[in-house]
Amino acid sequence: MERELFEKILNSLIEGIIVVDSDETIAFINDEALNILGIDGEEAVGAPVRETIPNTRLHIVLKSGEAELNRIQYLKEKTIVTSRFPIVNSNGLVHAAMAVFRDITNVEKMAEEVINHKEMEGLLTSIIDSTHDAISVADEKGKIVLVNKAYTRITGMSPDYVIGKMATVDIAEGSSLHLEVARTRKPIYNARLKVGPNKKEVLVNVTPLFVKGS
Repeated sequence: MERELFEKILNSLIEGIIVVDSDETIAFINDEALNILGIDGEEAVGAPVRETIPNTRLHIVLKSGEAELNRIQYLKEKTIVTSRFPIVNSNGLVHAAMAVFRDITNVEKMAEEVINHKEMEGLLTSIIDSTHDAISVADEKGKIVLVNKAYTRITGMSPDYVIGKMATVDIAEGSSLHLEVARTRKPIYNARLKVGPNKKEVLVNVTPLFVKGS
């Protein structure tokens, strides 16, 4: 009964668990480990670990008696993070080894997407900043969300000051074309405005941006 309860507890965990004996054969493997590895439980138990699990290091832990913590391991199309521990008997001898691991494939992919997104964002920012034309972008509510370096040079207003404020913040004379275009959803070309504290006269084009079909 105790063994049955013990196995139920281990099978309820979200981590994969494998235990190998001193002969390097699999003595126990829980349901999550079977799911991650894509192997059959009946075939796995009693099988040599090196023939069953690619890139395993449990046989090394058996011999060295040293734990290996939070190691990345690649299994075909999956990536796992695993910790391996020697199991010592009452005489102080290593007689088994255990691995505890989790599938981090989706986490790794999300991390890559975030990195790619940041790289692309950095590239687009560099392109926007390289133009001599002033660029300001406002959201559908008329709040400024982005300006480039030329905008600051021409208006004399810094990104820290204008971002998050209404698009009227930089207008010295005239009405907000951002708000007009947000309302009509139609572009405006060659409009004249005076912007910034120095009332610099500029020629303005404003175009609506539609994202994901909106």
